[in-house]
Amino acid sequence: MNTKQFISSVWLSGIDFGSSKFPILGHLAAIPLRLAFPTMLYERVNFTRMPGRAFLVIYLLGLAICFGLQALLAYQAGTLGVGDGTFGIAPDQDPSMTRLTFLKDGHNLLNYVVLVPLYLVAGIGYLLSVFSMQHRMQVSAPGHGFEIDTSKRSPLSGLALLGLLVGLVTLAQSQYAMDMHETRQLFWFHGDSIGSAFKFNGYAYLLINAFLCTFVAVVALAHLELFRWSTILTQGLRTYKVDPEHGSIFLNQGDRLKEIFAPFTETAIWSKAFAMLLAMNLYTWKASGVSAAAGMETNSFTDDGLFIRLIFVVYLVIVLWFISLPRYRVQFEIFKLRKAEGIHEYFDIRMPWTVGWSVFIDVLLISFFSTMILGQSELFNLLSSFIPS
Repeated sequence: MNTKQFISSVWLSGIDFGSSKFPILGHLAAIPLRLAFPTMLYERVNFTRMPGRAFLVIYLLGLAICFGLQALLAYQAGTLGVGDGTFGIAPDQDPSMTRLTFLKDGHNLLNYVVLVPLYLVAGIGYLLSVFSMQHRMQVSAPGHGFEIDTSKRSPLSGLALLGLLVGLVTLAQSQYAMDMHETRQLFWFHGDSIGSAFKFNGYAYLLINAFLCTFVAVVALAHLELFRWSTILTQGLRTYKVDPEHGSIFLNQGDRLKEIFAPFTETAIWSKAFAMLLAMNLYTWKASGVSAAAGMETNSFTDDGLFIRLIFVVYLVIVLWFISLPRYRVQFEIFKLRKAEGIHEYFDIRMPWTVGWSVFIDVLLISFFSTMILGQSELFNLLSSFIPS
C-alpha cells in the first residue's frame, strides 16, 4: 500500500467496524443522500465515451461563446482594442479612468481561449462517463458470480437537488455581481465607471459567468454518483460467490478485474482533469482582479492571504484524495476478499494508462498548488533549505 491507500484503508476499516457494531449508523448516514440526490436517469444516455469530434465541437462552442461573442460585444461597446488600456494600475493613475480593454486583459484571455473551453470538455466528458456507467458496467461485468444491483431508487424526485443547485448559483452570482462594482480596476465590461450601470456587454458577461457557474455546480453535484456507484459495487463484492469451476477472478485474474472496473476508474480521470483545469481557471480569475474578493494577495501571510491559502489546501485534499475515495472503497473491499483467501496484496483496479494519467494530473496539481499556497519566492527558499551548502 502507498500512503493514500493506507490512510483510506484505515479510515474505511473504522467505518466497517462502526457499521458492523451499530448497523443503524450506516442507515442514518445514507438517508441524506437517498432523500436529496436521486438517480439521475443516466440509463437513457447512449454515449459510452466522448468522440474526438465531440471534443472539438465542445471546445469550439466554448471558445465562440466566451471569447468570440464577448470580443464582438466589446467591439460594439468600444472596449475591444488596445487604445489607452493598461495591464494594471499605475500609482499615479485613477483606476476609474483607466480602462483595461478586452485584448489587453491577459488573464481573462487565457481563461476564454484555453482554460474555460477545456474544462467544459472535461466536465461534459465526466457527465457522459458517469451517466453511462450502468450500460458500460453491464457490458464489462457479466457472469463470474459478480452481480450489480441498481434497482434501488430514491423515494423523492430531484426537486431537492434542483433547489440546491438554483440556490447555490443565485447566491454565488449575486455576491459576484456586488464584487464587480467594488473592484479596483475599470474593465472592458464595465459602464462609464466602475460603479455605473452596465452596458449590454456587461450583462452578457454576467450571464455567461452565471452559465459557467451553473455548469460547475452541476458537475460538482454529479460527483455524488461516483459515491453511489462505489456503494453499488461494494454491495456486489460482498455478495460475490467463488465459482468452483472457473475459480475467482478476484484472486487469479488481475487483468480481467481491471477490465471489469474500467468504466468506474476511467470516470475519475475526467473528474481530476476537470478539477485541475478549474483550479487553474480560479487562479487566473483571482489574479485578474475582476472580483474584489478575488483580489486578495496570496503571497503574503496576512489574514486574507492565509485564508486563501487554506482554501487552496482544502481544494487540493479534495481533488487528490476525496474524489478518489469511491475507488479506494471498492479496492478496500477487494483487499478484504483476497485477504480472506490468504492473498495479502492490495490490488489496484486501474488500467495502466489510467494510472499514468492520474499520476500525471496529480503531479501537475501539486506543482501548481505549491506555488499558489507558498508563492514562488517562498517555495524556492523552502526547497533551498534541503540543499546542503
